Amino acid sequence: MRTRKETPTGPRHDVGMAKRFKDFRKQYIDNNQKHAADLMGIPQSRVSYIENGANPITTEIIKHLEEKYKLNPKWLLNGEKPILKTETDKSNTLKNTISLNDRIDRLTQEVLILTKNLTKAWSIIERQESEINSIQKQLNELKR
Repeated sequence: MRTRKETPTGPRHDVGMAKRFKDFRKQYIDNNQKHAADLMGIPQSRVSYIENGANPITTEIIKHLEEKYKLNPKWLLNGEKPILKTETDKSNTLKNTISLNDRIDRLTQEVLILTKNLTKAWSIIERQESEINSIQKQLNELKR
């Protein structure tokens, strides 16, 4: 949900997104707005306008932050964590590990079952082959 407030120069853009942009800039780029603007390759005035909600954050800037600083665009746009793309939620990692271990256990059991069934199948094949040979001998004797 966008929050817009009037400023002397016109409507304000999403102030939540502007705050997240400022927080990101301070934490991951530079605490100094001028230095951060230089690192991002945009004028300091633009950074200032974005941070106070006077200007929107362009897709160009978001793409640049995503590529250079690993910004998670969903966090900037909606506040969805994690802030950085490379961060992982430890509880999700644990859940995924448990889930993968469960899958390995199930697959191991299936392989054991298939191995037993294969052993039974080979014994049946050998028995059938022996019976076929026996019948073949009987047929050959009858033809004589």
